[in-house]
Amino acid sequence: MKAAVIIVAAGASRRFGAKTPKQFMPLKGKPLFLWSVRAFKKVPAIKQVILVVPENKLRSLTPFAQQYGFQLTAGGKERIDSVKAGLALLHPSIECVAVHDGAVRWSHRNSSSSCSLPQYAAERPYRQCR
Repeated sequence: MKAAVIIVAAGASRRFGAKTPKQFMPLKGKPLFLWSVRAFKKVPAIKQVILVVPENKLRSLTPFAQQYGFQLTAGGKERIDSVKAGLALLHPSIECVAVHDGAVRWSHRNSSSSCSLPQYAAERPYRQCR
């Protein structure tokens, strides 16, 4: 199975109450979104990782995308618009897509090569729109 993950990190985190949105806050020296990127990159079935961010963050996050091997795209006004922006970048060979919230760290205890998308789905059963 060839899978992709769309990490939606384009939100403003208004409820968080900080100047910087939660997904860009440092956690142990790394932005929160990067913990998920790194965990998903370790999953052999995941062939594509797409990070959807506010348009004004594209330039500053490009070095992270180059260093960690993920794609960046600008999000939309609503979450569904951001998900659609990520879907637009999917490679034609992708068979399965997971949508992950960029403000939530994903680091399954088995996030090494033994990790799989079914484990992710069982832990994060969010309803997503196509």
